[in-house]
Amino acid sequence: MKLLSVVGSTLLAVVGQTVFAAPQAACVDSKNTPELNACLADEVAAQSKRVDSLYESKLKRIQGFDATRTVDRSAPLLVESQNRWRSFVSADCAAQASLYSPGTGVPMFESRCLLKAYADRIETLSKNYFSD
Repeated sequence: MKLLSVVGSTLLAVVGQTVFAAPQAACVDSKNTPELNACLADEVAAQSKRVDSLYESKLKRIQGFDATRTVDRSAPLLVESQNRWRSFVSADCAAQASLYSPGTGVPMFESRCLLKAYADRIETLSKNYFSD
């Protein structure tokens, strides 16, 4: 499963945590491309929720910080940044995956792109917005 090794390369350590170890192991058991695509789609959904959860917690902290200031509100800027990031990632990953079209591997390549983008966003949110 050479293609799986490409997807497996998204295993990253982010902020001292392994991000994709267990789901990657689960996807190794996929017997064909549709099973692999389904497994990766589940991982994309899980990591998307992880990004959303981290974003929401950082936004709440920033809103609390903004409440102590009279100028330079940061929360609206983070909201705009997150919305633009989501739009960009969606379009960029669709464009990258389209290079493999037509084919059953298109969802796998899009998932690989999304997982990398989500790992990068988790790192950015963790390090740059009131790191814990």
